Amino acid sequence: MILKYKYILLFAVIFPTISTAQPAGQKQARTLALQGNLPEALFAYAQLAKKVPDNTAILMEYAYVLAQSGLSEVALRHLDRAKLLGAGDDYYFYAAQILASAGHPALAETFRETGVNNIPAWLTSSNPSLQPSPQSQTAISNPDSLYDRANYLAANGMYLQSLTLLQALTEQYQNVYYPYISASIVLEKLQLFDEAAATLEKSIALMSTVEGDTVVGNALSAFTAHVSKLKQQGAPASSGASFLEKIKNKYHPRFMLYAGGMYASSYLSFNSRFGMYLSNSTSAAVDFGIAGSGGSASFNLALSGYRRFGMFVGGAGFSGQFGSVTVFNFRLTSGLSLLNKKGTTSTDIFLNMDIPLQTGAVTTFGVSVGRSFYFGKRKK
Repeated sequence: MILKYKYILLFAVIFPTISTAQPAGQKQARTLALQGNLPEALFAYAQLAKKVPDNTAILMEYAYVLAQSGLSEVALRHLDRAKLLGAGDDYYFYAAQILASAGHPALAETFRETGVNNIPAWLTSSNPSLQPSPQSQTAISNPDSLYDRANYLAANGMYLQSLTLLQALTEQYQNVYYPYISASIVLEKLQLFDEAAATLEKSIALMSTVEGDTVVGNALSAFTAHVSKLKQQGAPASSGASFLEKIKNKYHPRFMLYAGGMYASSYLSFNSRFGMYLSNSTSAAVDFGIAGSGGSASFNLALSGYRRFGMFVGGAGFSGQFGSVTVFNFRLTSGLSLLNKKGTTSTDIFLNMDIPLQTGAVTTFGVSVGRSFYFGKRKK
């Protein structure tokens, strides 16, 4: 019994409980920003963003401090990334502030009017408004290229950057309808339905002046119907995320699938694993394997946790081996995992050691060589 408790303690040491507290250093970064120490705050947030790259709160706060420092265009890129990763209601506040600081007051007002624009708690003790920059009136030399760029950004979820380009086009080419159509699509993606409807109505008014174009004529009726649908949607509702959705937004779990095995003249094994990443380097997984040796076969099922240390991977968990005899084990795993450059697959070599929990059973070892596949953006 004492031996079993030692195994459980070892598992807890290797895979500590994941905390829901804010990342270490976030409080200090906020304090620096509130004190106006922007160079130090920028450095602190840059380190945090590197440490927890999928944390939407860090990305939005980093974007805010970048805008405070006069780097509004860079700030928009970070805010777009936060939205892609599932940013909550604070996104609308930060978008309004950063767009205003970037010299886009009309767009900023669009986000302020959403009704989902509460000041984040860490900023309530200060004046959160950013200093607006003068709006640029530079003439657009290549509108087609700019429009293509705006659509490219929108297609890749970079909605705020796309909107700033489309706004520039609609301001200088007020009688051209297609930038309004694109802007309406982006606003709809951001759940700004009333604004999307108003923008689409502008394009409809311009399209109505086009005569003899069958394509435009057919699109008019479809757009008109879509305006009615958008108006029924109204303003974006508060996310009201469920507990599971909040966990997903906090950790942004990614998944992996491993398949491998080992073959020799008198031994054959196949192993598979399906896991979910709970942090940048820690995952939980269900393992399944089949082994055959000397005319007998067995299969095993395990629940394990794994942690990556660069190219090295260590794991611990509990397994059951089912064959002519059923044995339950404490499992230790170690090995090498060589990621490709894109972080989408890896070549792996693992050694499993199954230590029986029953007296009289023997410790067994198994080697597996195979490939892992990572779904979505691999957390490194």
